[in-house]
Amino acid sequence: MTDTGIPRNTRNQLHPDENSHRIEQALISFFSASDRIVGSEANYQVLLACALEEHFPSLVRREHKIPGSGVGAIDVVVLNANTSPLAVFEIKGGAWNERNSLKDSFTAGGSCTDMRKIEKISLEPLMRWIVAVDAVELGQSLNYRLQTRATEEASARGLNFAYHAHGSSSCIIAHAGRPATYARVPPLPYSNSHPPAIEDSFGQQQLQSVLGPCHRSLATEHDVVTCIYRNLVSAGFSRKQIGLETYFGFAPGRMAEKPDMCIFDPKIDGHFNLYPNGDRTRSYDDLKLKSIQLMIEFKGGCTLLKSGKKSLMKSYLADIEKLSKWRNLLRAEGARRGISNHALDFMFIGVDLRPTPLDHETVSELTQFAKTNHVAMRYVHLET
Repeated sequence: MTDTGIPRNTRNQLHPDENSHRIEQALISFFSASDRIVGSEANYQVLLACALEEHFPSLVRREHKIPGSGVGAIDVVVLNANTSPLAVFEIKGGAWNERNSLKDSFTAGGSCTDMRKIEKISLEPLMRWIVAVDAVELGQSLNYRLQTRATEEASARGLNFAYHAHGSSSCIIAHAGRPATYARVPPLPYSNSHPPAIEDSFGQQQLQSVLGPCHRSLATEHDVVTCIYRNLVSAGFSRKQIGLETYFGFAPGRMAEKPDMCIFDPKIDGHFNLYPNGDRTRSYDDLKLKSIQLMIEFKGGCTLLKSGKKSLMKSYLADIEKLSKWRNLLRAEGARRGISNHALDFMFIGVDLRPTPLDHETVSELTQFAKTNHVAMRYVHLET
């Protein structure tokens, strides 16, 4: 082990062509897993992170900042054993209001702002990817001509490009300076199994056992979410019932107001966007209100290592209050629409990586505050 907790003899020490092959396989798995899922980009981020984790265990990060790059956070990053970036991925796709967000992402010439962003990052070997997911429910945005132009534009900037349209049996995998290839995207196997009971995955001991082995990989709150998400899928939950930063048409529209994670009944079927087929006269809100089972807010990651007790409590209390507001909002909207959902619960999960945990009295105070606001509280301290 290195002092960062990353194994020295990890698989990403392979020849660059082998790393490239593993990334291609992860991208194909990602396109298969994300098929027919429509919602915020965060859903695609976590799915790509999970697919890459299969090939680069403990080395994948979301919303990761690369020191000295001057480009802000990158959607998904694979690190090497020295914690330097091995590969970076910017994802384009999902829903934006009633539109397919790709309509606003690529110009007629095939360029996008994220190309300019990641071309500034120096990587050796060249491992910079633009990944586009076309949510066809909202109308396919990149026709063949635009796919070709985006591929050419990325290549001219020394970037790789990958693209998949929902429902298509193939995807584009294009390395800079090489002809684009089309790879088969296999459908995910259909499963008749019912997901496990939600409470079985969110008990205090269960969370401790899930997060414990990942603790050296939890750089940010997004990595905490990814760890929990990956465990839920492994436990039998469908990717189409776990929504990240889910849109609700009747809710405040600011990004910060969207819940970190919502778990729905499987009948939601990946419809985390606002409108069926982008039709503003229709809404998925009734479906969401009827099928939502659990709303979760998270706090955690190395970004909070330097927080004192008061600062940490303040951030925890803010998320508990946010969930309380969501509870009132969902209950009021359900009553207005004649929808009563007694299965709906709310939970806050605080993951503390600091050397010294919160004292028992403080945890009890937070737990009582959460209980008063009808929110279940989970505090997980991980040894570092």
